[in-house]
Amino acid sequence: YPIRNELAKIFWEFGADVDTRVSDKTNILVLGQGYGYKKFEQAQANIKNGCNTVIYDEKQLLELLSKFN
Repeated sequence: YPIRNELAKIFWEFGADVDTRVSDKTNILVLGQGYGYKKFEQAQANIKNGCNTVIYDEKQLLELLSKFN
């Protein structure tokens, strides 16, 4: 997953802690092609339970990142 690694590097440069798991500490979940539905469900549960988790698909993330260029 070279693109995933490149994105992780960008987020690390902004000071993010990048992980492949979803927990109640997850702030952003990026859904790529063939994403794990279990992770999506966990992120939705986090939102329902008051966590500040935001879910982006690839297109939304690229739009967000383009604002910083």
